[in-house]
Amino acid sequence: MSSVFPPEPHPPAMAPGATAVRVEPLSHLSMSRERQRKAREALAQFQAEPIADRASVTNVTRKQRQSSYQKWQNFFRNVLGLDPDDIWLRLCDETPESIGYCQAFLQDYVVNSLEKRVSLGPEEYELARTVTCTKTILEVWKGLVRHADDHVLQAKRRSHPKESAHWTLSVSERCTGPVSKISLWIREGLTDSLGLQRDQTFEKVEMTEKDVLLILTTLWQRADDIPCTASERVAFHFVVLMMAIGGFRQGTLTRFLYSQVRLDLVQDPSRKAHPRLVATPTVLHNKQQHNKVMNSQDHKLSFSVTSMPCLLTDLSSLIISKALKDKAFSGKYGSALEMLSVPNLQGQHLIPLPWDKSMLERPIFEISPQKYHQIWQRTLLVLGCRRMDRPYSLRVGAAGRVDGSLTSAVRSHIISNTEAVFRKSYQPVHTKENLAAIAFSTVAGDNELLFEFLRQSLLTRDDNAPIDPHPEDYAKWNQRRDIQELDKQLAEIPRTTAADKENAQRIASRRGHIVATLSKLQVMQRREEYFLEADKLRGQGRSTEHLVSRTTRPKAGRHTVSSAAATIISRYMVRCSGIDMLATTKYIDLLVAFLSNRFSEVEHLESTATTILTSHGIDKEADKQLFLQPPTIEPPLPVEKGHIGVNMATEYRCLFGCKPLSSRFALNRHVASIHRDTFSTPFHCPECLSQDKKEIIINGLSEWIIHATRYHGKRNAPYRPQKSSPASSGRSRRIRSPRKAECKLCQGQFAAGNGFSRHMNSAHLHQGLFDEPFPCPECKNAGVEVWIEGIECWREHTWEVHGYKGQTGNRKSDEEPEAAGLGGMGMGKKSIRV
Repeated sequence: MSSVFPPEPHPPAMAPGATAVRVEPLSHLSMSRERQRKAREALAQFQAEPIADRASVTNVTRKQRQSSYQKWQNFFRNVLGLDPDDIWLRLCDETPESIGYCQAFLQDYVVNSLEKRVSLGPEEYELARTVTCTKTILEVWKGLVRHADDHVLQAKRRSHPKESAHWTLSVSERCTGPVSKISLWIREGLTDSLGLQRDQTFEKVEMTEKDVLLILTTLWQRADDIPCTASERVAFHFVVLMMAIGGFRQGTLTRFLYSQVRLDLVQDPSRKAHPRLVATPTVLHNKQQHNKVMNSQDHKLSFSVTSMPCLLTDLSSLIISKALKDKAFSGKYGSALEMLSVPNLQGQHLIPLPWDKSMLERPIFEISPQKYHQIWQRTLLVLGCRRMDRPYSLRVGAAGRVDGSLTSAVRSHIISNTEAVFRKSYQPVHTKENLAAIAFSTVAGDNELLFEFLRQSLLTRDDNAPIDPHPEDYAKWNQRRDIQELDKQLAEIPRTTAADKENAQRIASRRGHIVATLSKLQVMQRREEYFLEADKLRGQGRSTEHLVSRTTRPKAGRHTVSSAAATIISRYMVRCSGIDMLATTKYIDLLVAFLSNRFSEVEHLESTATTILTSHGIDKEADKQLFLQPPTIEPPLPVEKGHIGVNMATEYRCLFGCKPLSSRFALNRHVASIHRDTFSTPFHCPECLSQDKKEIIINGLSEWIIHATRYHGKRNAPYRPQKSSPASSGRSRRIRSPRKAECKLCQGQFAAGNGFSRHMNSAHLHQGLFDEPFPCPECKNAGVEVWIEGIECWREHTWEVHGYKGQTGNRKSDEEPEAAGLGGMGMGKKSIRV
């Protein structure tokens, strides 16, 4: 091969008798030769690897095309005994038999696209065809052509560059070659012969503002019927809000990074003394050309949001609460109050609150597309919707709202589509306009409110429709042959090795999938029957009460604690929306506790926040001043004397309304002598009643000590005296070695009590084990999946189910029942009943 580079120069011949003198090469000559060497190596590499003549595609598209092409190869090699690549070469030659080969494959592809699906009966399974639409098989055909053009035909174009046009197949509808002929046959002949659908299988609707609010309200208020983790619920809330605000595609939101969000403290021009927290998310549009060189910035969009009176639509609070939970700030703020009061604007209009650098590539919100779709479907089911509209309806609704408010250029930038695509794909089937009023404006009357009401896509819902199977359904399904076979396999697995446990988990998952599918089929069948009968009865003016059947989901212990906390937060949203900034910060505190799986704190925080807001609600402006001003250090209060001359700042109060006491020992003695009989029967906490809080029923001294310590301060609660041991009265006593307890989380052995507790805190709690829900290992080994949602849930579960304290390792048998408490009073039960 001739080189494009000039030959290296040879030194001139030396004269006879001349002496050779070694001269070091100049630096620029050395660099020139090194450059030539590298250039020759690069040239050889480029000539060995010819450049592709087609643009690359995304991984998802490539995998889809490879899957279809694999079926193409199997059909021609194994069914017809032909070379699958040779078909494309013949197609370029436009031979009649090549078109027939393609038709045979496409028809076989549709006919044999069978899937074995679970059925309600009489047979347990049925075969169903997965390809039912013309659009699906057209996309398969186009993908096959593009894959063949990129791989099979590209080699021919390289070997015959002058005939490259001949060895090219195009899927463009403007072409009239064999590919276009087969596409026409798919739309007409194949569709008619196999009964494929030409229309879209869903109705395009728009979600209005009220529809979105209804979905989000149901997500929190009906949390028991929509089970999911705390992080999944908040992430779903975030995605729905973002789609409703800007119509952004779901794929751009389900994994939103910290680097896509900016948070600032901004001076409010209307109230300069009151700074505001402003969040600025940046959406990176998808469905962009792969490896596109950007000559504009239309592939991304940012917008700013701040707190809103309606907590349900407050996007900034979701962002702030998740960041506080993750400790994502470089400033290490502990609450929204600190974020507003600690930074000092110092005359600046805006100061950023940056993230810790280690957080930038971590997601602030993340939910899998499958989980998002599952929660969406379940929410619509609980709402009582007649049809399961797609999340795409949020995008259609948002596009319609911005279309009427913004210019077409700004709308196209937000929606990330052209004007032509917007006109074609973002118009709902039911138009929002009153066409009759437009035609007869002078005599149509004023029906604007009515037609605005008719726009709601959830208008036909009926929340009395069935949402869960009946208990007898589960009993019937347990008699199925496939369920019984799986149960038999589960019972026979010893679960002694990791492989056994993995196999048991796989079988249990298969069983759960079958039951979930049967539940969905049964519920949809009953809902269809319910709507038909309910519409008929209401049309006749008759009652439908006998059709309502409230069934309860089987509680497996998963997400029950989280769902209860979500319901409490929904109560706060309703009570405290539209109050002021104080309500927003308390809302953020609730969300932080919720996301941190500190579910036991949620009810207490909600009750406290509601009480504070109620007391401050009389003077909202004063409340804002109190909240938004930087904290000040108060001077110490003067010492006042109480009833018996004790310092009021250090007194010990009897919560039953008696006089203050000088020490906790005196309080202990006072309770034992004066209030002994109070603990013999259940009673209401007098301190809670005096503060107009929820009535708490106390059952025994033990409950009183726990309740008073937790809610009214340790100094105002009596204590249990240490038991004296007979051995302690002598000079020496026998020291027993502490019992070893096994940690069920890591199988380590530790001394029950303080040693075990230190291990739990350092090895598991502080390492973030309880930040996300996880299945109990001991229950999982027994073939039962019980999910733990936080440290409080773990402590309660280990005590009630496994008979030991998850924090200390002490067994129930180690807990000696105390016959007497303070001064011989009964200790009562361990739990507080509300």
